Order: sequence, then structure tokens, then C-alpha cells
Amino acid sequence: MNNANGRAPQAVLVLAGPPSANPLPERTRSRVPIVEARLDLFPRDAWPSLPREIRRAFPRARLLATLRLDRDGGRWPDVASRLDALRSILDLHRWDYVDVEDDSPERDRMIAMVHAAKAGLVLSRHAFAPVAAEEVCDTIAHLQRAAASDGAAVSKWAVRLEDPDGTLPGMLRQIASSGDGPVPAVFPMGPCSEAGRVAAALASGGWGYAHDGSGPAAPGQIAWPVFEALLGSIPTPGSDLASWLDSVGRAVDLALSTGDQR
Repeated sequence: MNNANGRAPQAVLVLAGPPSANPLPERTRSRVPIVEARLDLFPRDAWPSLPREIRRAFPRARLLATLRLDRDGGRWPDVASRLDALRSILDLHRWDYVDVEDDSPERDRMIAMVHAAKAGLVLSRHAFAPVAAEEVCDTIAHLQRAAASDGAAVSKWAVRLEDPDGTLPGMLRQIASSGDGPVPAVFPMGPCSEAGRVAAALASGGWGYAHDGSGPAAPGQIAWPVFEALLGSIPTPGSDLASWLDSVGRAVDLALSTGDQR
């Protein structure tokens, strides 16, 4: 279902374990449009065969490579070794997308490497400490401008909201009006953020991230089949945003109480 900008939200599957051991049924895996390979969660000697294994398990998916630092919620230990690691990743495979953190000290060199490899750039940022409403608006605007300037395909921000009930409506209005620039992947994270993640993907027509069936890789992630079903069954928001958010919350609560959240 498309949003006001004519975009249909995309449910990105975050792969945290071997594709051959993925618990999702084959018919479900064949519907996955994008797989994020969290390479920091895999041993380095598994990297060479991983893209081929993902293609076999998820035959229709575009591939997103992410090497997330410890400080950004991942397991890669340090900035110093990541440039060489990224170079190895780009040499291994022609990735459809590569994630680069906007606030990383080596961002410009990494962005140049991604563009040279002709991969789509996902410019990302993460806020684990609670963020106030005014800063949320400013950061979304900054990241959208930076993503457009850097030629990014996607502008991602996962943020813990200081006041979720008070901030989420304004956040949704802002990302829903993002226009023809980079695709937004802006959503709340943390405990009880499931409904906000679904609402953000629907309002923006952007990307939302869901786990691969083995459990959340980040707080608030929903299992991919449940997330996909919610995106396909809930209408996009109308003029009464408060009522719509209530209906999203009820739908998410029902889905989580009955769906498979392995």
C-alpha cells in the first residue's frame, strides 16, 4: 500500500544468523525484498560465502551490507580496522546497498568507497539516549539534507524518543512529507516501540527493519512475516492521525499476541 508520496513501505529482513538455518518457510523467504546482512554478527571467515548463501535462501532479495560498530549497537570493535574490513566486503560481492553511519569519523572515505563500488548508500544514524522532540525534528531534517547531498538512496535514523506519545505524531508528519529525496528509514526504537516502527514505515512509505525469526537484533524489532502482514493490512494515515495511531497500536498488539515471534 502506497503512502501520500506514492511509495510502498519495504520490510527489510535483518539477518543475524546463517541463511541455511533461517527458520522462516521457503514461501515466506521468497517474498523478502531486502536482506540486511549484519556482517558484524558473523565471523569474518564466513563473509566470502555469505552473499551466495543469502541469494539461495532469499532469491528475490536485494542485499544490504552493514558492519555496525559497538557504539552504534553492533559488534565490530573499532573504527580503525573498519575501513579495511569494508574494502574486503566490497571486493567480495556487488552489494545493492551498503550502510554508512553519518556521524562516523571515517564517513567521507566510506561513502567514497561505496559510490566507487556502485552500491546504493544507506546513510544511517542511531540515538540510544532519549531524544527530545525539538532535537528529533532538527536531526531528521539534517540527515535528509546530508543524505541528499551525499547521493544516498536511503536516509536512516533509529531513535529512542524521550516522550514517545508526544513526539511520534510530529515525527510521522515530518517523514511523510519527505518528498522525492532519499527514501526514509526513520523510526523509534527501544522497549514498546513496535507500533511506532510500523506506523513510521506506513506514514513515510520508507524502510522498516524486522528480525529474521531468530529474535530481535535491536529492541522493538518484529518478526519479518508479522511486520510484512501489518504493512499490507493497515491503511496509510488520514487526517485524524491520533485515531490512526490508536488503530495501529491495536493491530500490532493483536498481531504480537497471535503471530509467530520466534
